[in-house]
Amino acid sequence: MNFIHIAPDLKWAKIFILPLAEKQSNEGNKVYLSAPSNASNDENNTPVETLNLIGKLKNPKSHFFGICRLIHTIKTKSISRVYFHTSIDSFLPMIFIRLFTNSEVVYVNHGVPYDGYNNLLRIAFKIIELSNIVCSHRVISITKSMTSLLQKVNFFHKSIDTLEPGTI
Repeated sequence: MNFIHIAPDLKWAKIFILPLAEKQSNEGNKVYLSAPSNASNDENNTPVETLNLIGKLKNPKSHFFGICRLIHTIKTKSISRVYFHTSIDSFLPMIFIRLFTNSEVVYVNHGVPYDGYNNLLRIAFKIIELSNIVCSHRVISITKSMTSLLQKVNFFHKSIDTLEPGTI
């Protein structure tokens, strides 16, 4: 199978996502990692191929063209599963992938952004989390406390798996 992990930052991805991606690769899968400002594959010394497809949401034009590149890559490389590792930056790409591809979408929640905000920002972040849950085929949270926060916006009672510490 072919997988791609969408990450918010390459340094962060090397710590939290690369071990999982390398394990998937060692099991015989072709695995890609997309993060803004990727280094070349030669510097990574890993079987996981790095791509620079989607930038941050703060640059809307670049973000939109990145979504188009991501969809094109999913189709040309026959990617069967897409892992999203952010909340806010995954919002639009996840919707477009569900609309324009047949890939399975896995939302790996590493943090709940609405916690700690008030008023309109809190409402906007809750809507984004709800959309991410609805648009994904599978939801994974990295702690029980994040799972309980996600359950508050999980109006469709979708199953949310929780990883025990150290299981990634």
